[in-house]
Amino acid sequence: MTGKNGYDLMHYEIKGDGRVIILLHGMSTSHKDWRLLWPGLVKAGYRIILADLLGHGDSAKPAEARLYTTKAVFAVLADWIDYLALTEPFSLIGHSLGGYMSLMYALRFPQRVDKMILLNPLY
Repeated sequence: MTGKNGYDLMHYEIKGDGRVIILLHGMSTSHKDWRLLWPGLVKAGYRIILADLLGHGDSAKPAEARLYTTKAVFAVLADWIDYLALTEPFSLIGHSLGGYMSLMYALRFPQRVDKMILLNPLY
């Protein structure tokens, strides 16, 4: 990696209070793709965390091509989720690349994930 931790590399925003849902966008997009979804979830009583995966949106865009493998992007994502220090299992909603990352996360850390919705995930 670049010597930085996932929480240094990923842009994110938190909206609302309640049970946590992390929204992960698709390839070549950003957290802004969820702009029509998250307000309703906040209104329903959820705490929404919108993230930009490494190389997307307002997150870091390292020059090294090796940092754009699914393994490297996942490592940054997992480090960032650790940084959030969530005390209860959370839900993941992922589209495309975000769906793939959500599935990888749930397979590796099943005790941390309560529910998951995958929309056209990469495989």
